[in-house]
Amino acid sequence: MAADAARALTGRAEPFAIRPELIELLEPGAAVPNGAVHCTGTVLDVLYHGASSRWRIRVDDGTTLAVAQADVAADGGDSTLAPGMPVQLAWRPEHAVTLQG
Repeated sequence: MAADAARALTGRAEPFAIRPELIELLEPGAAVPNGAVHCTGTVLDVLYHGASSRWRIRVDDGTTLAVAQADVAADGGDSTLAPGMPVQLAWRPEHAVTLQG
């Protein structure tokens, strides 16, 4: 994530990266885990990969993040999160890796 977007989320203008499987997808209005960095966004698309799925989420500043999670629905995907739907993303601050310029 670029410096401007990082500042908006963390208060620090240090670009960072985070692994897609370390980002939690939450429905709008769901409780965010204590101490988590979080933002809102919109589902762009989802790719089903058998036992897991990968979502692309456009967050409010225009950045696109990838989120990977194990599938929980019987049909191989989370049918509640379709393209165009709003979501929240959350992750532990220690999971973000600061990028060196």
